[in-house]
Amino acid sequence: MSLKEIAIHEYAHHIHETEKRTNQNRRQERSHGPEFWRIYSALCSKATLMSLYTDEYIANIVT
Repeated sequence: MSLKEIAIHEYAHHIHETEKRTNQNRRQERSHGPEFWRIYSALCSKATLMSLYTDEYIANIVT
């Protein structure tokens, strides 16, 4: 796992925690639930389109 991928992953957690969390009780919502993965995928796609990050699986989808 590259540092860029880790940064995107952690940024996705930040967005999920500060903007998208629907349940105020953290223990009831998974940290890697569906909403997190939607955010993470969107960030990876955007980074790929901006040539900041390359992942073969994502590149095949967005390009």
